[in-house]
Amino acid sequence: MEQTIEPLAVQNQTLYKIQIVEEEAYESAYWLEMISESNIIKKNRLGNLLQEAKELRAIFTSSGRTAKQRRNK
Repeated sequence: MEQTIEPLAVQNQTLYKIQIVEEEAYESAYWLEMISESNIIKKNRLGNLLQEAKELRAIFTSSGRTAKQRRNK
């Protein structure tokens, strides 16, 4: 399979967008934890959402690392 070479501007833009999503996932997890700790909503109702936010954060952190490595080649 042939790899395409993306212009640096496109790579930087992609990396920037990934970083935004990563930050938003982190913030979502933070607020879900705050809501859980304050007992506004029962912890068992937030468990799946909190887990999903953490998984998304991990996915986009990994994607960001990969994008940085490809940009720096």
